[in-house]
Amino acid sequence: MADNTPKAIEELLKRLTAGEPLDEQQQKQMKDYKFWKTQPVPSLDEKIDSEGPIDSSKTPDDIPDSPLPLISEFEWSTIDITANSQLEELYQLLYEHYVEDKDSTFRFKYSHDFFKWALKPPGWKKVWHAGVRVKATGKLVAFISAVPVTLKLNKSGKLIPSVEINFLCIHKKLRAKRLAPVLIKEITRRVNKDDIWQALYTVGAVLPSPIATCRYTHRPLNWSKLYDVGFSHLPPKQTKASMVARYSLSNVTKTEGLRLMREDDVDQVHELLHEYQKRFDIVQVFTKEEAAHWFLGGESAADGQSPVIKTYVVEQDGKITDFFSYYLLPFTVLNDVNHDELGIAYLYYYATDSYKKEESVYKKRLQQLIGDALVTAKQFNVDVFNCLTSQDNPYFIKDLKFGSGDGYLNYYLFNYKVWPLHGGIDPTTKDVEDYKTSGVGVVGWVPRGFASEFPEKYELDDSEMERITAMAKLQLEEATENGDEENDSAEEVAPKQAKLGSQIDIDDDLKEYDLENYDEDEGEAEAATMFPGMDATIQDNGEDGTYLTLPTEEDMQEEKQESQIYPTDNLVLATRTEDDISYLDVYIYDDGAGAPEGATEEEEDKFDQDVAKGLVRESSLYVHHDLMLPAFPLCVEWINFKPDSSDKIGNFAAIGTFDPQIEVWNLDCIDKAFPDMILGEPDANSLAGIKKKNKKKKKSQHTTTHHTDAVLSLAHNQNQRSVLASTSADKTIKLWDLSHGTAVRSFHSIHSNKTVSSSQWHSQEASILLTGGYDGTCAVSDVRISDESKISRNYKVGPGEEVENVAWGATPEIFYGGTDSGNVYCFDIRVAEKPLWTLHAHDAGISSLSVNKNISGMLATSAMGEKVVKLWRSPTTESGPSMVLSRDFGLGNVLTSSFAPDMEVSGHLCVGGVSGALKVWDVLSNRTVRGSFRDELKDLRTRAREAAKEQGRASRIARKYTGDVKEETIMTVDAGGLDDESDSEEEVDEEE
Repeated sequence: MADNTPKAIEELLKRLTAGEPLDEQQQKQMKDYKFWKTQPVPSLDEKIDSEGPIDSSKTPDDIPDSPLPLISEFEWSTIDITANSQLEELYQLLYEHYVEDKDSTFRFKYSHDFFKWALKPPGWKKVWHAGVRVKATGKLVAFISAVPVTLKLNKSGKLIPSVEINFLCIHKKLRAKRLAPVLIKEITRRVNKDDIWQALYTVGAVLPSPIATCRYTHRPLNWSKLYDVGFSHLPPKQTKASMVARYSLSNVTKTEGLRLMREDDVDQVHELLHEYQKRFDIVQVFTKEEAAHWFLGGESAADGQSPVIKTYVVEQDGKITDFFSYYLLPFTVLNDVNHDELGIAYLYYYATDSYKKEESVYKKRLQQLIGDALVTAKQFNVDVFNCLTSQDNPYFIKDLKFGSGDGYLNYYLFNYKVWPLHGGIDPTTKDVEDYKTSGVGVVGWVPRGFASEFPEKYELDDSEMERITAMAKLQLEEATENGDEENDSAEEVAPKQAKLGSQIDIDDDLKEYDLENYDEDEGEAEAATMFPGMDATIQDNGEDGTYLTLPTEEDMQEEKQESQIYPTDNLVLATRTEDDISYLDVYIYDDGAGAPEGATEEEEDKFDQDVAKGLVRESSLYVHHDLMLPAFPLCVEWINFKPDSSDKIGNFAAIGTFDPQIEVWNLDCIDKAFPDMILGEPDANSLAGIKKKNKKKKKSQHTTTHHTDAVLSLAHNQNQRSVLASTSADKTIKLWDLSHGTAVRSFHSIHSNKTVSSSQWHSQEASILLTGGYDGTCAVSDVRISDESKISRNYKVGPGEEVENVAWGATPEIFYGGTDSGNVYCFDIRVAEKPLWTLHAHDAGISSLSVNKNISGMLATSAMGEKVVKLWRSPTTESGPSMVLSRDFGLGNVLTSSFAPDMEVSGHLCVGGVSGALKVWDVLSNRTVRGSFRDELKDLRTRAREAAKEQGRASRIARKYTGDVKEETIMTVDAGGLDDESDSEEEVDEEE
């Protein structure tokens, strides 16, 4: 989708000024911008300092009587909408060339009744329906219309006689002729001749300059039909039956006194709407005649009931207290043998006198009214109900299970400036792309089988409240005690922090010039309308509460099933920062079940529980839940130790941030607001520790009980699971006893009192810890040795270099160190004099070293100042590595990467950068990679088949990548809008 934000248009101008070439889409944007720059509209991002007309100097006598010139083959035509033959011509033009979905699957199905309602309100003028015809044939090829409206600025009380521009439509083959500006100028001329100087128009694109922006949302009423025609999709781990049940509705309305509106209701409805609209900044005001037309249907209501507009009122003791309305505009379904039409309803106007009451009462009333709108719409065979995020619609959008679409609607005023309007887009309706985000900073995997099958929902009971209160009291006491102390390390800027921060800042600056994601579709319609099209597929909003009822046992069971984690699922941990708030997103990567696509079934497949249940599926990626973090995250480490359980096995994540404390979170608990443990001050997580902290401590040069600066790395010991190692900008390494939450050892001289940047435990030797520091060495330490001067053996990198990352190799005696110069060093612990080989992998500091533990010699690297991930064939001899390929994932500078730990997903690499969403790349789906690791892949298949057989299952990876597979798989899914259930996107690239 094209990036049409004002910022993008500004950057387009910068690019043009710099002499850089523009693609076709950018050229179109440039032309649009040049046209609107000549019109009386606010410029991009113009600061509004007053309200009023932009150009008020003209009179009707100043306006030419003759229409604007057209190229010789075409002529102007005023469309007579009272003539059925011309209505039919208009229908054909709009049906074939107006807004349609991006896949050309649906088209608006207009009717004569709809045109009479939309184009013939009180005060309409025939001359305001302007068309363009081919002279030779008389064929209608373009159209634009205006209808009269009166706008009111509620703050000033000013009324603005205006028109609303509708149905700007141009034949697809003529869009390159730039007819749109001519049509706009001509309708402006015609309206100006009638002494009207302002106009309201709505389009999906961003032009100079919108007064408000809203988002489309959709509520399925017939999910099964929407799925059949391809309008809706099946989310991961859902069945058709569960989705139909999710969107089921009662056949009975809830509101007493609800009925269809009659002509004798017009006076009361008019007054109710007039009072209700005082809540908003700018509104359309109606005369009683206009209210009768728009809410009862005008000429379209020949038999007393309009087939276009449906308005319901609530009458109590003769008084109308509420009303709502919606209009019907169906879709024609193309290329579907079973369905030829979708029933579509659009929420129009509503009002209630409940707005005078408490907000909770008002919100509940809106939910009930619009809930009844859904019920009544279903009675008119509506399949999906649409509304925008305007006015107070966010009060009910999520509760009534509206799903966010991928389209937006921008509102504009022609020749008038107003103060910025409130509402439309807010944190409940905004996409992750719309937030200022730092992308994905840290990623990590959780092996299969450790996550709870049914994660628990967080409950704030008495014991939990007591624990939280104690933690809060402790923090307050510490702040009071240490308020007058200066922290020595606070005077220093940790080099790793400075490097990372500067790289992010630089990349954010460069990112503003990134125009690579502009839509290249040339066939997109140029449209301005008050009847927005649905060009988006439905996304579930993830809300499981039923309409105005308490959840039933069935509802709770359904919610439980939706949060289910299978034993074959991997969790992926990824940090994210939006608007200075940081999160840990917990993704589910489901590698699927049954024979992979193109592979044959095996005998063992029938023993797979998922296959036996009919849940054969391909892989998927989605966000399961998230956790809010206290500060910008620098490192994440999975922990499988739980001290208070019988088997001591748990599923936790330790988080290191710019704060000196380490938080430990339970990944098996959803919606948790507080960590299970905070590693920092001694006994910081216990009530006993609070009572001990009455005396003010003297500050020592080497603090042994806690860190005093940012935590840069964490390493959990898989052989001694109660032990966690941490390194910090305070130049120390600490070992934590997770059974008690205390630091049991602290080292400060292993890296010559320099910042310690990275750490990892040996996979086989429980006491061996690998660390890297800014002293220019990698250290292998045996933490059993009590004398710190004898604990380590240090391995030097190049002069002047600092070690940013360390990682153990696939063989036990090999490890790697990555430096701030972009070099990677391979060491054999048995040879301290020099590295086995040195590789200049990048031109910036190494941000990640990821070793594939299941595929010998496979190494992935990234750098803080580069946008690519490089994959290497890394031998354990002195012959040196060779690059297999380099890949730019469109994430900006790459901050992190990590290979999956389980054999069945051996080739999957998570990648995160300063912008964009998490990427999961199946490196083995790349033909070049498979060729480079042919023997290793053969060995992997053999081992995977044997391991699966021992578990009574069939291996999927043993049957993947067979034949001449040319498609490369990269999966991604956006985090942030976690209330919307959205399928993962799978980018499939065909290799050259």
